[in-house]
Amino acid sequence: MFKNMKLGTKLICGFIAVALIGAIIGVFGILKVREIDEADTKLYQNVAVPLGQLANISVDFQRVRVNSRDVIYAKTKEAQAEYIKRITELRHEITEVSKEYEKTLFTDEGKKMFADFGKAREAYGAQLDKIVALVNQEKIDDAVSVLNGDGAKASREEQTIINEMLKGKIHQGKI
Repeated sequence: MFKNMKLGTKLICGFIAVALIGAIIGVFGILKVREIDEADTKLYQNVAVPLGQLANISVDFQRVRVNSRDVIYAKTKEAQAEYIKRITELRHEITEVSKEYEKTLFTDEGKKMFADFGKAREAYGAQLDKIVALVNQEKIDDAVSVLNGDGAKASREEQTIINEMLKGKIHQGKI
């Protein structure tokens, strides 16, 4: 059949065949680019942004720990009030960032870790409240005991969970 055609017809058929092959490759390429774009968006929204949020939570948590120590050793009531204000602001910031972070969770494991984080925050928050109350009552030795005892234990538990959440998000980014 192809042998009996004129040269012009053969050329036109060849061009049409090449155009069809190009169109098929183009459609396939567009579909794959869209698939990659969707995966990239998911990675950004569910891993990259939450990693930044977890980093902020971790930094603010460490700043709370430092301020909880500094409030005890502050020399003046004004300095103590400033440290207490910072602790309150940082705890509020952690709460706000945590709410945003929670929206990015999509695995049961991540949701469970976040629930554990909430419990650890409550436990450490209770210890911080005790420390602040004792400082306000000028019971510095008792505040030091809480800081180094139950406060230290609660802060380690919260830090451990924050680290686990970071590891979990990093693992999600790899799969």
